[in-house]
Amino acid sequence: MPRSPMEVERAVRRELYGDRPVVGLTRTRRRPLGAREAEPLGQLFGGRYRVLERVGAGGMATVYRYRDERLARDVAVKVMRERLARDPVLVRRFRREAQIGGRLAHPNIVAVLDAAAVPRDFIVMELVDGTNAGTLLKQEGWPSLGEAAHVLAQVSDALSHVHDQGVVHQDVSPYNILIRSPDVTAKLADFGLASDSLDPAPRRETGGTPGYIAPEVLHGAPPSSRSDLYSLGVVAYRLLAQIGGGRTARAACRRLSGSPARDE
Repeated sequence: MPRSPMEVERAVRRELYGDRPVVGLTRTRRRPLGAREAEPLGQLFGGRYRVLERVGAGGMATVYRYRDERLARDVAVKVMRERLARDPVLVRRFRREAQIGGRLAHPNIVAVLDAAAVPRDFIVMELVDGTNAGTLLKQEGWPSLGEAAHVLAQVSDALSHVHDQGVVHQDVSPYNILIRSPDVTAKLADFGLASDSLDPAPRRETGGTPGYIAPEVLHGAPPSSRSDLYSLGVVAYRLLAQIGGGRTARAACRRLSGSPARDE
């Protein structure tokens, strides 16, 4: 019996997320770290990283700008949420993200510099001063088709390296492409959902940003390098056509049945 669009959307949402937290980094407007944040302003974290401000948040972690006192440089530190740090499955996923990131060395991939588990799991990464491509599309629009093509070429090179290492990113979207100002250097970020061929206990969950997931993955096939390339193709369409969005389950349903909408 045919299902209504609302029923299809609910089915896609259950398939993608179930009861799990949605993983992925959403950058927010920078603001000074307040008293209610996990790491008080000015304290050292991990014996060397002094917190300066909060720069983003996601389903599993919060990202801060820290000062590396030992090397006198600013870094991004992704700290696992305290309430999730008690779940061994999520802790393993977070640590796998650090291990995958530490293995990838490419100028267009956000570099993982360090990781530790005290007082709770955190990942130290290079700090990219700028914003993500999704925010640029939504708030400002892309400056030129030439710059959009330049970003896509960089991300394509990065994804090729990822696949050469036996890794599937599984969440290629504009929101995981950081754009450094002013030289328009693109950095592929957030390997929290990535699968790794070297993992002795490979992940079997699906996930990602709904409007960018390949149709076969939405229908239950395992993610692959080809599904990553499909996601990159959707990114290319949205960047070149100046269409933002694609973050909701409704976006996935629209893409399977029609054209993407600007306000998804």
